[in-house]
Amino acid sequence: MERVKKRVVQARVEEDLASSFAAIADAKGVSESELLRQAMQDMVDSTDIQAIEIQLRKSVEDKIAALALARKSKSRSKPSSSSV
Repeated sequence: MERVKKRVVQARVEEDLASSFAAIADAKGVSESELLRQAMQDMVDSTDIQAIEIQLRKSVEDKIAALALARKSKSRSKPSSSSV
């Protein structure tokens, strides 16, 4: 049987949030780690990864286009060496 590699995830949260989370885990009879795993899995399952990839790709393309435009306008505004 193949062992699944696990990774530790840490986050700083406010004391009130941590206390409420611990109370929920206790009420459900699971560890805080298990409750967090379940919450993370639910989020992954309910997220449209393809839509996020499309959104990220468009954002990167927009930034590249803006940089190219800025570079182009910057090169136009430089005086040529022959006019000096």
